[in-house]
Amino acid sequence: MPARPNIVLILADDMGYGDFGCFNYGTLETRGLDRLALRELTIAELLKRAGYATGLVGKWHNGAYDSRYHPNQRGFDEFAGFSGGWQPYYQWNLDRNGSSSRADGRYLTDVFTEEATEFIHRHRVDPFFLHLAYNAPHFPFEAIEADAAPYKSSGNFTPAVSQIYAMIECMDRGIARVLDTLDRSGLADNTIVMFSSDNGPQFGGKGEMCTDRFNCGFAARRARRPPPGPRHDPFHRLAADASRAGQRRTAARPQARRNQRDARTAGRAWQGAD
Repeated sequence: MPARPNIVLILADDMGYGDFGCFNYGTLETRGLDRLALRELTIAELLKRAGYATGLVGKWHNGAYDSRYHPNQRGFDEFAGFSGGWQPYYQWNLDRNGSSSRADGRYLTDVFTEEATEFIHRHRVDPFFLHLAYNAPHFPFEAIEADAAPYKSSGNFTPAVSQIYAMIECMDRGIARVLDTLDRSGLADNTIVMFSSDNGPQFGGKGEMCTDRFNCGFAARRARRPPPGPRHDPFHRLAADASRAGQRRTAARPQARRNQRDARTAGRAWQGAD
């Protein structure tokens, strides 16, 4: 069995891909980052090599003009979605592994949910990686009228925000269906489910098209969920778990105890910072 790889996670804040030297024609020199870019592999390619069935449902935003970046060329066995920046929610055209599929009267978010649940069902006996990339609530602001009506009639929101909240409500129902499918298939305890949004909400516009509202962050559902109750943030928890494992191996060396005290002090300082 191959040795398990080490993992290094490096995070920057508010940096765009155009800030890489290899993407901005040398405006900025980023030799270290360029080394990473030149070794680029998608997570789908890595997991496919490891024996996973890989599927992408939804928005890809790559490969529209260059087939080398089509999902089927980037590690995904199955693709049902689109490669551009946006699609109408009713008059959509989808790419299904290179073949075009036209709108059939269904709302696009519901189409993606169906595709996702069917992928899970097809691969319920295999390890799989499903990237479900809803385009909601991206422009155009087109919602199912029954979902939008309560927000519009409340008088609390602009028409644009009413549409956006209705679009999110439909997506939320879809996510619940995906989770229910995992539960019914007996896969929930062995499936890590993560959710995030790409750049946060779109703000701006005037009058009826004003989209100002609250921001959102990241959420996840862990396989084999821990019991409820107060816990430290996940990164400090991982550090604490690693520290405990090190203690078992090294039997309470003085330096290890000092490192633990330093970590606790740093953790308290972090929790008090912005």
